[in-house]
Amino acid sequence: MAFHNVNPKKLAFLLAQGTHDIELKKFFLDSKMQLILKGAKVQNLPHGHEELIRTICERLPQKTDVILRTWFNKNITESDPTPLPDVVPYLTLYFDEAALPDDDGRLVARSALVYLFSDEPDEALLSFLRRAPGAPADPPQEEEPRIAISGTETGAAASDSPPLATSLEAMAPKEHQVAELLASVISGDEIAIDNALVPFSENTRALVDALISIRDGDIDAATENLKHLTADSPELALIQKALSRACYQRGANSLPTGIREVLPLRLTEYPEAESYDIVGIYTNVSETGVIFVQPICLVLNGKLFSLSHEDRVKLFPESGDVITHRTAVRRLPQRREIVRWKVAEHEAAGGRARFRLESELSPLLEIIRLPVPSKDPDEVRDQIKSRASTVRQLSGQQVIFLLSDGVAVASPKVGDITRDEAFDQPWQAWSSLDTWLIEGRQYCLDLLQAPASQLDLSPLETAFKKLIKNLEADQKSTLNRAQIRELADLIRNSSAGEAALRARRITASINQIVLDGEALDLVLPLLNSREEVQRRVEELVTKEVEKRQAERSGLLAEIDSLKRKKEELAKEGRELERNNRKRAESAAASVKDAFSKAIEEGVATLATAEIFRTLSGALGNTAKGMSEVTLADSIESRMRHGALALPQVKSHLSVLGLNGRQAIALARLSAIAAQSGVGLFLKGHNARQYVQVLARLDSETSGLIEIPMGLTSGTSFRRALASVEDAKTLAILDADLSPFEVYGSQLLDFLFDSATEGQGGRSRILLSCLGSDISLPLPDVVQRVAITVDLDSPWDQGQRNLVEIEEDSIPLLRPLRAKVFDGLSQLEGVDRDLVERVLITALTPDE
Repeated sequence: MAFHNVNPKKLAFLLAQGTHDIELKKFFLDSKMQLILKGAKVQNLPHGHEELIRTICERLPQKTDVILRTWFNKNITESDPTPLPDVVPYLTLYFDEAALPDDDGRLVARSALVYLFSDEPDEALLSFLRRAPGAPADPPQEEEPRIAISGTETGAAASDSPPLATSLEAMAPKEHQVAELLASVISGDEIAIDNALVPFSENTRALVDALISIRDGDIDAATENLKHLTADSPELALIQKALSRACYQRGANSLPTGIREVLPLRLTEYPEAESYDIVGIYTNVSETGVIFVQPICLVLNGKLFSLSHEDRVKLFPESGDVITHRTAVRRLPQRREIVRWKVAEHEAAGGRARFRLESELSPLLEIIRLPVPSKDPDEVRDQIKSRASTVRQLSGQQVIFLLSDGVAVASPKVGDITRDEAFDQPWQAWSSLDTWLIEGRQYCLDLLQAPASQLDLSPLETAFKKLIKNLEADQKSTLNRAQIRELADLIRNSSAGEAALRARRITASINQIVLDGEALDLVLPLLNSREEVQRRVEELVTKEVEKRQAERSGLLAEIDSLKRKKEELAKEGRELERNNRKRAESAAASVKDAFSKAIEEGVATLATAEIFRTLSGALGNTAKGMSEVTLADSIESRMRHGALALPQVKSHLSVLGLNGRQAIALARLSAIAAQSGVGLFLKGHNARQYVQVLARLDSETSGLIEIPMGLTSGTSFRRALASVEDAKTLAILDADLSPFEVYGSQLLDFLFDSATEGQGGRSRILLSCLGSDISLPLPDVVQRVAITVDLDSPWDQGQRNLVEIEEDSIPLLRPLRAKVFDGLSQLEGVDRDLVERVLITALTPDE
């Protein structure tokens, strides 16, 4: 049983109807430590609407009843609740006959919660709520076994099965669950986000909550999430980075996105002013026409502050109410209606209410949730009309409808939204609003923010009428009312889900009206019977024929001229083609052979050099005074000073385009390669920039050597290598522009020395490759002493681990392989998993 042995299903109904998600979340946040001390397993706070309610109704031990009553008694309030004698009949109507009206459900449920969590709950209400739905009024006195959560209340049978929270933590999220979480985050639907977060770990929940808070501009809430994370967790680093960026950009005119829900703040000190901006609830009107409003919130600097009974009496003596006369208001409010007034104290006022209405401010706009997306305007319109016809509070008031995809649309200020005419003009739509939760109902304080777009909710009949008007204006023809009515009925009676079929019907109907053969047969003989009509028609026909014949003659002459020009151009083209063919045949055959040979071997740069030498030989001996030019006579090298720590390297790589997981993987893999004496090749997009960053990882000096295209000797490379001899890290840039066998023999010697004689002369060797069409292949021997990561492939999405790989299938030399695996074993947690997948993909690319 739940609180006070109430039936869980009935309590779940009251919580679902009478509270809001943000209120239930606040209960767990405010009471977490107290609940834990009483034995409740709420270390991982529940996520999702159903999970929040299920935890309160079924998983809290009996010892937490005092905590539950105290918090709900203080925070779940209703200024004008349904009278207690009426609550049980209303609930009986729902549970026994399932006939509780929608507009009464929230008020009755919230009122029942107020009475249930009072200091002395009514026995009749308790008796009804303890009885299972459908059970007789006096059930046998048998108590269902309470679900025990704490260690002292858990029996032997319960101890055999793990708690639900522990089971959820042990379950690894599936791919569809990750996709569901991403979809809900993108849509901005907080309820969908909470439901999608249920199977994920506490760290992931805290990360998502913090990022959403940062997106909404709530830096304090995001900072609070840091308390739930360990100091070395990657989620902590991500949140801190996001916080630093958000703080940096707070002054950049950035607006929060999404429909935010905010609870009114607590009033810590009483403001001193001659007048107050209040939000109140209409409670009564006397026989003399005096209207009584009970203030429930104070508006200060655009924010709402909730008022307790003591606050009301202190600010608005002596009754805590404010008053006016019915003649002073534009419209008499309905019972329990929320109003926004500016009130001021009248010293000469008689009675207990001394504050009176000074002016009516713009009313609060209530948020009504609709379970349909904005992409279905017909369904949105039908839902709005249905809600407006059944909920009396919506009549004659402007409201905001919140759609399931996070789009908020505001109804027109005037007009009856139960009629199609209210949807003729597009409705203003927002994707970003701040809303306030007042006694379980959601309101927007004002619409200062400009609408993001316009949402067209007009029915197809309205669009058809606009089409007819445009058609009449363009064609200078009119349709009679009977024809328009016939087409409108055809559109109105067609299926709402067949838009294409409706469009075809409209087109067919219009064509039938415009091209009605029977109507033409009736009209033409009448016109032809008049001589003046015949004469005028013959004149017009003669003029038109002469005009068309003149145009035809001019077109024929122009066609003849174009034909002659075409023949001349074709003749010139054939002559140019003949001359080009002769020039091509006169080219040296040796040039063709050299070019063909270079293409077949796939070495474009060597083909260029071969063509150059062949052409030089065809032209004769080299002229005197000219020396033979060697490609890539010199190689550029330079030293770079200053080391980067691991977090700095991750930050640099992220700026260059890698995501957080990829940056961690490359940085950790580079450190393992340096520790093991293994070379690291990065091939593909941005490889050159990544290598220059990784070369500075914990290295005070790094030498950079750029390989030009067309090296035919290793002499210049050895000179460049000697110039960076003192560098702790060596980075070779664009290593595949020239044959690696020509210049890289000394590098291979360094790496083989690491395998045969321990650590070689270099601490670390990194190489970048373009991996493009002009690149040369790396020799197979490189795989024996180096790790190659192809960045243009899914290099970080491997699914295998070391247990599934046979070591003999890895081409890396055995000593180097052992060092690499030893370095991998020193990593822990997520870092090890990331690096292991990248390493296996790099070492076994063909499997």
